[in-house]
Amino acid sequence: MDFNKHQASAGEAGATPQQAPLSWDPQAPMPPMPPPPPQGQFPYGATPRYGTTPQYGFAPYGQATGPYGYDPYGQFPRFPATMPGSVRAAQVISSIFGGLGLALTVLAGVIAGAGAAGAMCFGYLFSMILALVAIGFRNGGSGTRTTALVLASIEMVIGLGGMGAKQPPGALGLIASLVIVILLAQSGSAAWFKRPR
Repeated sequence: MDFNKHQASAGEAGATPQQAPLSWDPQAPMPPMPPPPPQGQFPYGATPRYGTTPQYGFAPYGQATGPYGYDPYGQFPRFPATMPGSVRAAQVISSIFGGLGLALTVLAGVIAGAGAAGAMCFGYLFSMILALVAIGFRNGGSGTRTTALVLASIEMVIGLGGMGAKQPPGALGLIASLVIVILLAQSGSAAWFKRPR
């Protein structure tokens, strides 16, 4: 009898007490919400939704991110920092060709009179204008390049016609103007005139 009482008292001592049910107070304040991530960025481990593009600090394609268009990650210039050789060569040829036309015009006027000077001036007129435009190749924009291409193309046509009529500038004007057009039509020349200032 005493043994049964002892087991009963031991069982009551080892029993786990029942916990009181949790109660929710609707009047209690809500915990603060975490701040949202910056626009274009996603929390660590989160996956961007379909149709969205995360931003990682890269500049959009075609836009320069540093001086003279340098990319701070690859250090490759999008625009040339110095005048390309093609632009420099076109500038030199234009200056020589225009100066030659001016000198021949003056010489023809001294030797053969005003009529010969007028014919010589007409043959080299656009080359002399092109020589003046070429002075602005260092600081000029796309308009300078377009003007030079138009003048060289006109001079090329005049040279082609002069070859048949045996009038200046003839083959010299055709070849010089063609070389200038080829040099200014290159991608490096176009990038030089489109560079930011």
